[in-house]
Amino acid sequence: MKFYRDDFFRRTLFLALCGRGHVSPNPEVGCVIVKDKKIIGEGWHPYYGGPHAEVQAIQNAENQGYCVAGACVFVSLEPCAHTGKTPPCVEMLIQKKVSEVCIFFLDPNPLVSGKGVQILKNAGILVSFASSNLQNEYSFFYEPFQKYITTHIPFITGKIAKTKNGEMGIIGENMRISGDETQKFTYGLRQKHDAILVGAHTILVDNPHLGVREIPKYYEEYEENTLPFLPQKVPRDPLRLIMDPHGICPHNAQVFRDENFLLITEKTQKVSAEKYFGKSHILEIPVQKNNSFSLPVLLQILGEKKIASILVEGGEKTIQSFFQANVFDEFIEYESPNIIIHKNVIPAPIHSGKLWKTFFIGMDAIKIWKDF
Repeated sequence: MKFYRDDFFRRTLFLALCGRGHVSPNPEVGCVIVKDKKIIGEGWHPYYGGPHAEVQAIQNAENQGYCVAGACVFVSLEPCAHTGKTPPCVEMLIQKKVSEVCIFFLDPNPLVSGKGVQILKNAGILVSFASSNLQNEYSFFYEPFQKYITTHIPFITGKIAKTKNGEMGIIGENMRISGDETQKFTYGLRQKHDAILVGAHTILVDNPHLGVREIPKYYEEYEENTLPFLPQKVPRDPLRLIMDPHGICPHNAQVFRDENFLLITEKTQKVSAEKYFGKSHILEIPVQKNNSFSLPVLLQILGEKKIASILVEGGEKTIQSFFQANVFDEFIEYESPNIIIHKNVIPAPIHSGKLWKTFFIGMDAIKIWKDF
């Protein structure tokens, strides 16, 4: 099979997915090392504080007996030029005497953007970038990181399942709308986000698990024109955020099965909640006149806790409150071909988003909306 530059660039993104769910608040990064038009090394950032993708790829190449001097390094994000939990990647690339570094995207962090490029150029290493067409095609990939690193506010994704006639279910009933094949995509969405948020009513009606119980599948894996990709993905449950201002959630609900949750409540419920769950699991947020939380205040506090992205899974009132506060960055609808005819239906929200992408998983149409 003959590979081209765009294939190598795409490969870096797919390798980056191997670290998804484990590297935040760092970005996901993948790296491919090419010499004589052949891939000799691959790597990705595996976990927060762990080795960067470039280090992994070089070690992978050298462990196979290859010399990376004179090689071309493809990387999904600009190599770092600062010392954090690991040394600067640009220094290692210079020491290894690579001939070219091909960068998919510049680092969106305004404090470091472009610095890695300049250091590489000053060392005599050729630096090139993905074409504007390819960057536009995959501009979504670093949207969550870009928002968080520039605003310190989490990237917010909403998700619902609805029928062909626009219903989310029947009031008071636990209903499965989407098909079984779509569940792996749901696991992918959960793994992609640092946290998953629901309201207390959803806990009462559905008693959801909100975990990643199988190997997830990501949106990028439904795309065509990709190199063969079989990553070793490790499932990880996101932090569970439960909005319960009135203390109505049963203590034996599945969301409280382990320590990986944060109960968001208000002052009058705080003491009893802390007594049962412990102070570290309680976040007090003042309620507004309508007895709801101020979402901008909540998101700012969660951002300060280094929660960079949140998936809002419902229910109806919670989804509507996020639309009313105009805080969604992305909204995903699973549209089933089935219909519900009942007097007590729950209608899907009406919004002003622009349809960005539609694809199918089994019989379900997956619609992704942006720009609200």
